[in-house]
Amino acid sequence: MLSLWVKKIKDKAKRELYFSISEKERIETGNNILSFLKKIFSVAITKDQASHRVPYRSPNNVFGLLTIAVLSATCGTIIITLLNAEARITEYGGYSSLLGVSFIIILIIYRWAQNYLLREGAISIEVALNAQRIKTINSLLKLSLEDVQEFGPQRINDGLGNSYAMLSQALIPIIAGIEGGILFLFMSGYLIYLSPAGALIAISVIIMIAPGLMTDRHNLENNMSKAGTAGHEFLELAEGIVAGNKELRLHPPRRADFLRNISTKSTVLSKWRSETFSNFSSMISNGASASYLLAGSVIFILPLIFSIEASEISRIVIAVLFLIGPISSILSTVQQLSFAKLAIANIVEFELDINNLIKPNILDDDESALSFNKIEICDISYIHKNSNGFALKKVNFSINNGEVLMLTGDNGSGKTTFMRILTGLYPHQEGHISIDDKSIPRYPDQDYRNIFSTLFSDYYIFRQNFGLNEANIIVFENWLIKLGIRNKVGKDLYDLNLEALSTGQKKRVALALAVAENRQILVLDEFAADQDPNFRKKFYHEILPDLKKMGFTIIAVTHDEQYFTHCDRRYNMTNGCMVEVE
Repeated sequence: MLSLWVKKIKDKAKRELYFSISEKERIETGNNILSFLKKIFSVAITKDQASHRVPYRSPNNVFGLLTIAVLSATCGTIIITLLNAEARITEYGGYSSLLGVSFIIILIIYRWAQNYLLREGAISIEVALNAQRIKTINSLLKLSLEDVQEFGPQRINDGLGNSYAMLSQALIPIIAGIEGGILFLFMSGYLIYLSPAGALIAISVIIMIAPGLMTDRHNLENNMSKAGTAGHEFLELAEGIVAGNKELRLHPPRRADFLRNISTKSTVLSKWRSETFSNFSSMISNGASASYLLAGSVIFILPLIFSIEASEISRIVIAVLFLIGPISSILSTVQQLSFAKLAIANIVEFELDINNLIKPNILDDDESALSFNKIEICDISYIHKNSNGFALKKVNFSINNGEVLMLTGDNGSGKTTFMRILTGLYPHQEGHISIDDKSIPRYPDQDYRNIFSTLFSDYYIFRQNFGLNEANIIVFENWLIKLGIRNKVGKDLYDLNLEALSTGQKKRVALALAVAENRQILVLDEFAADQDPNFRKKFYHEILPDLKKMGFTIIAVTHDEQYFTHCDRRYNMTNGCMVEVE
């Protein structure tokens, strides 16, 4: 079902949800909602998740919840049976206290069962989705940097956030719809018991209106897909309001073109969302009309065909009216199925793409680090995906333990790419890396990457100091003082306050963190670029020598020609080629 549904979206909307996967993989992993739920409920809760107090629910709850759904539906059917029985007694001037007490007891059980079903269903689903999401995060962390960058933040946000939120919101009404479906079957059986003719008319009406409801659902799915595409394109462009605000304010023609473009995207988004809401409205109104049509058919048609007493008509009408609730629940489920299918399609494809990209040795929990005297790079080549031809070309490089080495070159010459290959973040495509004559795999083991602490130009500082123990924090604080930034980050060094810091000040915090990690090699990519002249001078004259005395090996990417003498050796890069400068 899901594979055909996704294929229809691709054919009719003329797009892919995110990327293509094989039909076999799609059928095996996400062919319908039940298979996906079975998949996520089979995910084990790990000890690490248990340590975070995840409220565990056993997968056996699925059977238990189904049992509760049957109990709820049974009680609902008994309630209408009791009401009709009491109505029959009342017609003859009687009254049954036993039926009244039974009604109250069954109503209490019905209320408890329905509340339990929805509450426990919600908890079980959230725990299962949480386990699946954590499993996906673990897989995502096993990707190389180049693969993560190719995904992009919006895709990751959709895969881990938006799709799960959509699925979570859709599954609870679906659970209620399952209970409504069981109740509908039981109530239909009771209606057949009361009046086979009345049941026949009701079933005929349902069969008559079903094609229209299915058409509404089909249109809803198509328009949801188009609205999703339009929404993604709009949000992608809307990011420029913040990211490109300076450029828009300073360039009126660019601002005017941007406004026309984003207005068009917004109009398209509004159109498809309006169509989607129109489909919703149609399903709701058609469902309500169908419910009343059921009752009207019994009242106006049944007496014309069959000779039935008025009292019997009343009981049949009551039974039919009680069918309206389950029918509304089923209709709601039909609507939510569209959301759930779209969310599952996105989640399944996201997970498959991650799993197809996972490489061996890309991530493990090994905290040990190789010791080294010399790292050598021989004839390394690398070309970015979709890079229009830019490449590193047979780069040769070496660094000895304890050296201060500077790497220079124009912007775009390949310095950052080279540093990411050296640190094991990018795989080298040709050539080899060795450490003390031991060859390093194309995707290096964790003990190799543990040699490096990095401060790249696109560095990121986590607000919480993940991975630092008390000894690391002491070093961190000492270096914040040394760098003149301690009073800027707040009292709690496990929860940093970075909002008021300038770019240069944030770089100092990042340097203090890198030193606190106590790795063997510090990689500093243009650290001094955003510092004031006095601090820049201090960096080259005091900080670099101090770091060397502490035993760090330092690779500093820089453009500061006046400080080139403050290194042991220097390499220069031009258009992807590297030479050692004598």
